[in-house]
Amino acid sequence: MLALRWIHIYATDKGGEMKIIHGKGSKERVIRLPREPFEALWEMRADRCGDDEDFVFTSQKGGQLSVSQAWRIVNTLADKANVTKKVSPHTWRHSIATQLLNAGAPLHKVSSFLSHSDPKITVKAYYSESEGLKVEDFIDVE
Repeated sequence: MLALRWIHIYATDKGGEMKIIHGKGSKERVIRLPREPFEALWEMRADRCGDDEDFVFTSQKGGQLSVSQAWRIVNTLADKANVTKKVSPHTWRHSIATQLLNAGAPLHKVSSFLSHSDPKITVKAYYSESEGLKVEDFIDVE
């Protein structure tokens, strides 16, 4: 996500999409954005006068945000929110997946959203965290 450029975010009839070129496992995927988040991103772009090739997440100097800067931002936000557990940028990925599964999102859609090659990976990673998800209802787990 830190390599995301404005050219990778575009409008659709339902809001927008962003194309992730180098996601987890170097996979390419497209993520749909509902209208409100898409419009908020577009407003952020206008405020920054962002060109297509500019990074979406930038450092104070305008370059690509580094991994260490992203960690600092996440930890600062966690401190402000009084989160006492250890967090990382990857924590958000786990949190979103767990919330989606807890809300009843279909396993295959959550698996696809996470770019897992097999739903078993999703189940193994999130089953213990997601109340109500019964593995046997979805797939055979060995």
